[in-house]
Amino acid sequence: MEKIKYLCQLFSLIIISLSIIGGSPYFAHGAEGEPLPSGIVIGDDKGIQVQSDGEYLVEINDVLPGKKWTLDIDLMSVDKGTPYDLSMQIFEPALSGPIDFSKAIHMVLNYAGKEIYDGPASGISAKTNLQESDYSLGTFHPGDSKRLRVVFEMDHTYTKNDFQVKSMMENVWKFRAIKNQEPEQTKNKKQTKRKQFFPQTGEEWRDVLIYICLGLFILLMAVLILKKKYDDQKKRS
Repeated sequence: MEKIKYLCQLFSLIIISLSIIGGSPYFAHGAEGEPLPSGIVIGDDKGIQVQSDGEYLVEINDVLPGKKWTLDIDLMSVDKGTPYDLSMQIFEPALSGPIDFSKAIHMVLNYAGKEIYDGPASGISAKTNLQESDYSLGTFHPGDSKRLRVVFEMDHTYTKNDFQVKSMMENVWKFRAIKNQEPEQTKNKKQTKRKQFFPQTGEEWRDVLIYICLGLFILLMAVLILKKKYDDQKKRS
């Protein structure tokens, strides 16, 4: 028993700390300690739900070469009227021990049925850098629900000898929830419509003035013809 206990203690412990914060239009970049908006609910398939402090801790024990595991994180909006824009960012992990788990562990992120990342657990691959900036998870309207599935796999080329000294990785993710503002595209369309209502160039203004003058001339001719007919009828009577 003592020997088994000793071997178990040699296995590495990985702690992935997902720190989730919320915001509003006034906290567009998020702020440490800000609670997650009550209208946004985030939890995993183990039944752990993110509380108002925004902290979410996943503890993975007994990581062995070739081990593979999956984590499902569900995101939903239960707010009655306010849509939220959600985003996430992975920060540079804190490492200790001889094994760099940020490189040794492969990670695949599938969001709403679409693969958004495939690379090291650090969040930096040849195609995507989730450490560099927030990744948009889209707008959540009341009742919307989406799933973020995370698949981890430890490099199988390591051996038990590599685990003789304890290693650790602490990786912070941040999910931001910001009250949705009118999309920029919609604003641009409205502005474009307002602009198109009026001439934009000098040449367009010249054409408009020509049409106005032509219209006034036709109107004047019609009035003169009607006046002449009226005068002729008056003379006959």
